[in-house]
Amino acid sequence: LIQMATGSGKTFTAIGFIYRLIKFAGARRVLFLVDRGNLGRQAKKEFDAYVSPYNNYKFGEEYIVQHLQGNTLDTTARVTISTIQRMFSMLKGRELAAEDDEHSTEEIESFFKQPEPIDYNPRFPIETFDIIVTDEAHRSIYNLWRQVLEYFDAHLIGLTATPNKQTFGFFNQNLVMEYGHQQAVADGVNVNYDVYRIRTEVTQAGAKVEAGYWLEVRDTATRARRDWQLDDDFDYAPEELDRSVQTPDQIRKIVQTLRDNWQRDLFPQRTELPKTLVFAKDDNHAEKIVEILREEFGRGNEFAQKITYRTTGAKPEDLIKAFRTSYYPRVAVTVDMIATGTDIKPVEIVVFMRAVKSGSFRAIGRKLARRRSESTSTSLDAATWRRCPCRCRQQSRNGKSLPKSKSSSPASTKPSPTSGASRPSSVGIDPLFCSKLSPITRRLGAGALSQTLAR
Repeated sequence: LIQMATGSGKTFTAIGFIYRLIKFAGARRVLFLVDRGNLGRQAKKEFDAYVSPYNNYKFGEEYIVQHLQGNTLDTTARVTISTIQRMFSMLKGRELAAEDDEHSTEEIESFFKQPEPIDYNPRFPIETFDIIVTDEAHRSIYNLWRQVLEYFDAHLIGLTATPNKQTFGFFNQNLVMEYGHQQAVADGVNVNYDVYRIRTEVTQAGAKVEAGYWLEVRDTATRARRDWQLDDDFDYAPEELDRSVQTPDQIRKIVQTLRDNWQRDLFPQRTELPKTLVFAKDDNHAEKIVEILREEFGRGNEFAQKITYRTTGAKPEDLIKAFRTSYYPRVAVTVDMIATGTDIKPVEIVVFMRAVKSGSFRAIGRKLARRRSESTSTSLDAATWRRCPCRCRQQSRNGKSLPKSKSSSPASTKPSPTSGASRPSSVGIDPLFCSKLSPITRRLGAGALSQTLAR
């Protein structure tokens, strides 16, 4: 098991040792497993770009690398890149639709009540691969997908940034490398992140809609709408928000807060909103966020785009490429298509409009904002700012609270109590960003700097 902070180069590290295993250790064939199609395409580009330190040939010039998109293995390929769901389908003797390659393994696994057992398939002998490298290993060791890892008689190498107890157990505690985020920041490989919190009453406590109000009901499959009058009071909890109940005013209040405060509080020297990635709960939620973003910022369709599996018009991979390399869109709204493992270095603001685990929050923020510049991860459901104590970024250690503003009740026309967005005081330091600290102090890292300041 190899544990490396997201953004610190897991794929590059894997390509390096795969190259050496093939060139010097007699490895005949290597299977590189990912859990989504866009990560496979990204890995293929990295393999093709890798230059040998021994002869200056690129990996693809010296060895054949196959990105598996059908059910036929290239027997001459030394490396095969595949999603784990495609390999599962091949072992089961089934075809896999191209769009199913784009869904995450977690989403597909939810369709199965019980894991389907994999029997021996003579088309794919167990000795087909000598080595299996599984990216995001913490997601591929359970139930359905674990069978793929155990089918082949091969050495198994797992890559992950966020292992849990089950991950360590699966690899028999054999952690051969650990490279954490703080070390990556100290080495200048990753940047640190700031967290900015916006709270609304609806997000924290849910809401109540009284009997007699008219609501709009939408069919999630057909998108057909109809009006419905409540016979009884309707209460909903925060976890139902934007899943069974959508609250346009709550979305609008968050977007307005971002619009009014991003320059003042996050990037005072910028005139254009930095590239921003918004995580929504589902496709319907993403559509509403895009609609409100365009309205509140007063910008055209090119300003904000939805990038999900249900995107109409342009292909999702073309939208991701445009978001990565073009001026527009400035804001991309996704559900899970752009997630851990996806490289989009221009992104400087990450907005979570859904509940996330702290590990996922850290991993996504680090991967996207891997730049040696002022980089801020903006979260709507997480806490704390991190700023340099010497105020070199025009921010004090104790931030001012944002003005409180009213937010109307979600599904009704009645106003709800006010909701505020506040900036807690600084709880961390980021020596790598500080231009006023000595080079020696910057090399010491955050822990040593804290002790120096305390003295």
